[in-house]
Amino acid sequence: MKITKRQLKRIIKEEKVSLLREVGDPIADELLSNFILRLANELYALYVPEDVDRFGSPEEYEEQVDKLADEVEGFVRTRLGDLYAGDIRLEIRR
Repeated sequence: MKITKRQLKRIIKEEKVSLLREVGDPIADELLSNFILRLANELYALYVPEDVDRFGSPEEYEEQVDKLADEVEGFVRTRLGDLYAGDIRLEIRR
């Protein structure tokens, strides 16, 4: 079976992403975990009981915050995997 260079590069990128998802990056994992925890705590602190009509009960609000935090974490992990695999480039602007 023959494969092209493009197919080989794609296979390598997919394996890199898969490996990073399995093993992870300890520094990125720690930083991301801290960020998500701080984000969730700040959002929990913003709940005002008078806004129960807009946000629901405290339990419902916390559930929404947890869902948002999970979605943010998933998005960031996907983008980091893309970055590590070379699918996107990080540009630092001065």
